Amino acid sequence: MKLKILLKRLLLVIFIFLLFYGIYYCWVSFPVATGYGAKVLCSSIFVSGRNEEDIKAQELDFTPLNIASYKVSYNDSSVTCSLFGFAIRKAIYRKGLGATVVNQLSEKDIRLQKFGVAVMPTIDTDTIPWPSGDKLTDSFPSNIDSIALVNAVDNLFKEMDTANPNRTRALIIVFNNQII
Repeated sequence: MKLKILLKRLLLVIFIFLLFYGIYYCWVSFPVATGYGAKVLCSSIFVSGRNEEDIKAQELDFTPLNIASYKVSYNDSSVTCSLFGFAIRKAIYRKGLGATVVNQLSEKDIRLQKFGVAVMPTIDTDTIPWPSGDKLTDSFPSNIDSIALVNAVDNLFKEMDTANPNRTRALIIVFNNQII
């Protein structure tokens, strides 16, 4: 009988410990997760110009971010993310600087920050060969098997397993400092 009572008390202590550990874990990790979700969604929408639903389905489709709530504001270029109404984090987009998670500074203070944003060069980069400029060579290197290269590229974009998609969006091949 004493063993049964002792075992019940031990299980109760373990349960209480696990409960408090779970609360602590959520308290610490949920703000990180919601900050990440807000930042990714903000960057993807306002920097890359991607669709909100596409981002949620591809970049934010894992626990706990797939159960988070997102609010996109196109008026002030921001994204707010929360989990069950808690751990609310906001990311704001600033032209030329990208997305920033509002954390220690207020949103107003962040928006008032001044940075020297890089300006595009006045030279025509289309006349300068890559990698310093944008000019690409029209010739294909003769010592590369083009059929094998096409097959390799096709395999990178092919979805072999629909349960685990590879989600390749882009590819660049550089050989001897030239884009192929």
